[in-house]
Amino acid sequence: MGPVGTIGLDGSPEIMAAARWAADETERRTLTLRLMRSWPVLVPEPAHIPSGIDRNHGAKRLAHQTQTELQELHAGLVIVSSPAADDAEHALQKPASEFEPTVLGSLGRPHG
Repeated sequence: MGPVGTIGLDGSPEIMAAARWAADETERRTLTLRLMRSWPVLVPEPAHIPSGIDRNHGAKRLAHQTQTELQELHAGLVIVSSPAADDAEHALQKPASEFEPTVLGSLGRPHG
């Protein structure tokens, strides 16, 4: 995989707007777009379990829905989903430390 732009997903309307912007920019710059959804993993889980008992189902669903929406808008863009078993701050520090473009939202932060 070549150069990558990363966006951290939290499911908020603001981050979805940022994800669409990130897709525009990564496509324009011919980068791969990485969708990162972080969550603390409470216990290791088997690969194939029903969604009703999969503690990670919500995070997986969010990444899948976002990828589907963005792929419809940017058919030629390479989009990968990258779950991170960590809190958002630590999960996003690695891409940022590698000088990749990283898009952050503002969930829970005052505006203005």
